Amino acid sequence: NKNDYYQKTIQALPKMGNYNAAIIIDELANEATLDDEILLLLSEKLSKSSYYTVHLTLQFIENKDLFSDKLELNLSTLLDVNDFFIARRAYRFLEEQTLSPETSQKLAAFAKKHEDRI
Repeated sequence: NKNDYYQKTIQALPKMGNYNAAIIIDELANEATLDDEILLLLSEKLSKSSYYTVHLTLQFIENKDLFSDKLELNLSTLLDVNDFFIARRAYRFLEEQTLSPETSQKLAAFAKKHEDRI
């Protein structure tokens, strides 16, 4: 079952190196249809993943137009990670989306806090 395979693989994603993570993200991006549960699990694991994994995931979500209200919450948590480059990448992605008022406020607060670095 592909969903079981993806669930197990995504669970291990934060521990993978960039090369292996890129293979998994590419595999997910090449799926004709992707279960929402898999996409949500992937977005949950991003806060513990490398910049490259986050970048590739956001790129694939954007390219396939998969952004949703469900993903918004998980992706907005990236604004709080310690790695500023990941937070800034999430900020740039989210600023292009239609967001809830709560996430819009969080985005504005991030922009104000880091106005000299964005």
